[in-house]
Amino acid sequence: MTLVKSMMAVIASTLIIFAFAVSNTAAEKTIIGDVDGDGSVTVQDATVIQNVLANIKEPGDNYTEAGDVDNDGEVTSNDATLILRYKAGLIPSLPFGPNVPTTAPTTAPTVAPTVFPTDSQGWGQIIYRP
Repeated sequence: MTLVKSMMAVIASTLIIFAFAVSNTAAEKTIIGDVDGDGSVTVQDATVIQNVLANIKEPGDNYTEAGDVDNDGEVTSNDATLILRYKAGLIPSLPFGPNVPTTAPTTAPTVAPTVFPTDSQGWGQIIYRP
């Protein structure tokens, strides 16, 4: 009887250790922005956030941890926008701190005009080329 109890104790402790190891491994591998859990941040991750917010899809296991890319404590459309901006190369990395503006700059970049010489009547041409 004691042998059976000892073996059950060993099996139980092994299962507890295994469950702890699996949960710690999963927590270590969470990539901020990787909401769908495929191992990389893609446009699909922003789509998953939008679908969850629209009640089209249920959130996954690491939705809140991976989806909160602006560190404000909740997953919002701003997080989806930040993922899209990251994929477009407009922000350097994720996570991307709280209160990050998600709109483009309001001033247009300065583009120097290309000026061509005047024609026979003295008219010049200015053509803007980026």
